[in-house]
Amino acid sequence: MISRILIAAACALTVTVAPAQDTPLPRSTVTITDGDDGPRINVKADRVSFKSLMAKVAVECGRTVEGSELISRDPEVTALMEDVDLREALLVISGSVGLRATLRGETLLVAEDLGPYPTRKEVYTRAESWYLRAMTAAPNSVLAPGALWNRAKMWQQLPGEGLQSGRLFSQLFENYKESDLAPRARIEASRSYSDAGDWGEAAMCLEQLLASSSPQPIRSRARRLLAEAYTHQADASKDPNSSLEYATRAHLQLDVLDTEDRTITASERRRRYIIRSRAFSLTGEPAEALRFLDLARANGVNSDADPEVAELRARAFEYAGQYEQAVRAWLMYAEMTEGALRADALLRAAEAAHTGGSHLTVIAIAKLAANSGEETLALKNVENKALAALDLPARHLEAFDDNDRLDRGRHLINRGLFAEAAEALRPMFDRRQMLSSPELRLDVGLNYSRALARSGRLTTAVFVLRKTAQEQTHPSDRRRVYLAASNLFEEAGELDLAIKALEGRL
Repeated sequence: MISRILIAAACALTVTVAPAQDTPLPRSTVTITDGDDGPRINVKADRVSFKSLMAKVAVECGRTVEGSELISRDPEVTALMEDVDLREALLVISGSVGLRATLRGETLLVAEDLGPYPTRKEVYTRAESWYLRAMTAAPNSVLAPGALWNRAKMWQQLPGEGLQSGRLFSQLFENYKESDLAPRARIEASRSYSDAGDWGEAAMCLEQLLASSSPQPIRSRARRLLAEAYTHQADASKDPNSSLEYATRAHLQLDVLDTEDRTITASERRRRYIIRSRAFSLTGEPAEALRFLDLARANGVNSDADPEVAELRARAFEYAGQYEQAVRAWLMYAEMTEGALRADALLRAAEAAHTGGSHLTVIAIAKLAANSGEETLALKNVENKALAALDLPARHLEAFDDNDRLDRGRHLINRGLFAEAAEALRPMFDRRQMLSSPELRLDVGLNYSRALARSGRLTTAVFVLRKTAQEQTHPSDRRRVYLAASNLFEEAGELDLAIKALEGRL
């Protein structure tokens, strides 16, 4: 029933419920016309008995009412609709009082609304169509900005619809710049884009707001949100220089904010400290990052159980090179989260342990993730690296990418396990044309041939080097192949062949 009432509100339709009267009030008019997609209705009703209104609708569309005697109540409804699809109108009017009215063949069936109910997304999609009809008919109405605002808010409440919501809020402040809702729409657009992970669009919305005239409270909020967006842009950037620039911009926005708005609540102060901490981590100042995290904890309620604070503390320890503490902080953060966030936290803990040289800890974390069903391919790869560092065989060959497979082959060669190295590199050589770069293809050929020769298969090694040389386009790369062949022949005591290889003959 709630869903149906939402539809009614979205249609800008007035539907109210009042106590039933003993005598139905004949204050209603109903006309039905044929439309392209079926019958359409015009209805005006002011506190009319639901059953009497349905009877009048049935007469107008040439049907009989069925099921009204099974309804234990007869509530009053008030409705005003013009040129609306008949089935939609029946859904809205009946749903507003917890009933259901549907067209079935030659009858109009009425019943208690017992479900199944439409999902929230289905309700919003239906409401969206009503808004579009109204705004298409009267785009310059004083109510149009409010209608667009409501459309955007609907999608903002649905998971995974941040981009759609952001686009609608952006449309509001672009099309209705003079509306009182325009500054708020920029804020909400940035929130929607942030929820969708599009920090660039979020920052652009806030930059546009700060470049325009708007009330000081909105500007203060926009500046804080912009600083936060900059830190996330810095965190997502692959370029160290860009990351540093965005983090520096975040500091500048916070500096201006602290100057312009000094009278703030503890929760707002805590939020600024958290953003400042993230920015300091990204500018390579982990000590300051940890100091501001302590300030945030002092201004928060139950901060020890705050996942965001735990995450930033782990990041700060990792940036500071304090890997043992970073591992503990990442594991603490993992305990506060679930799903993809928990899996990522376990991965970050394993990476910090591996970087800090605690390879047994990596294996323990991987086992923890496997037991909880949160072991990812990336975590398997980190475990493989930890096992290799301990001179133990890899457990997850499927987790290796091509560079990892080549490194594993080299590692086996360095340990004297030539047959194992040849077996590991053979699949890569067989599909060498699919490898990502010419340099990688050359390295595979050189290392595979070396493993073959050292395992007593010199003839096959020469074949591999001959194929590798033929596929090189640069003279310097071919020279590397000939030199490698010469070394293999020399090690095998074939000096004549070694000299021929140096001359470019294989």
